[in-house]
Amino acid sequence: MTNTSRRLYACLSVVGIALLLGGCGGNAPYSPIIADASSDLVLTLENPTVTVEQGASAVFKMNLRAVGSFSAPATVVVHTLPLQWSLTPGNVVTPTTSGTPLSLTVPTGGVAVGDYEFTVSATGGGLTRAVALTLRVTGVSIGIAPESRTLLPGGTAEYTVTVTPLNGHTLSASLEISGLPSNVESSFNPDTVTFSGSSPRTSQLVLSLPDDGGSHPVNRGSAGQTFTVTARSGAGSVYATAVVIIDDRGGIDAIIR
Repeated sequence: MTNTSRRLYACLSVVGIALLLGGCGGNAPYSPIIADASSDLVLTLENPTVTVEQGASAVFKMNLRAVGSFSAPATVVVHTLPLQWSLTPGNVVTPTTSGTPLSLTVPTGGVAVGDYEFTVSATGGGLTRAVALTLRVTGVSIGIAPESRTLLPGGTAEYTVTVTPLNGHTLSASLEISGLPSNVESSFNPDTVTFSGSSPRTSQLVLSLPDDGGSHPVNRGSAGQTFTVTARSGAGSVYATAVVIIDDRGGIDAIIR
């Protein structure tokens, strides 16, 4: 490099530095443009598993948060949940940097006892985030034995009602009976069963028919009258039905259907 070239290079370098420090064509300070590489979408859960008794509504609490420069709306989708559900505030949300609460409500009326695994995803700004959730529905089952009994005037007939907790159910169950003929009395001992673990609990159902001197005006010779034993636990209930028949001999046959 010649001396002239060296002097020209030095001058250009000085001019370049001056432009950087002083701006181009004015006194405005230099403001470099820096890209914000911190942009993200975060979906979090308050509790990945929610347990409810059959008939109640499960509520899953979530939070959708924007990180950095993320500002796009996000579409929230529930996957592989074969039940009805609702999402608050809706399925399209613009998350904030402080977080936007989401609430997923799943009613379980008429839903079978069991575990339901599913996912929730949020997609926006070219990003997708997903979380895994489990809905656990608990409940009880009921059975009555024996299948049939005969009740004579002035006597009693006993049945064993068995109530079994399912899928970790812990709430007690109260027993009710309906649909008996008006002159048949009933009692449960006990009328409420309390569970411990998965062990079934039993109650003795006693039917009695007062001795009215041979007059039995209920369903004489008919196909029978249905009565129902119901176990109510929390928001759910299960039942078993039986048919009461009064024949010409004055007895009652109770047949579990």
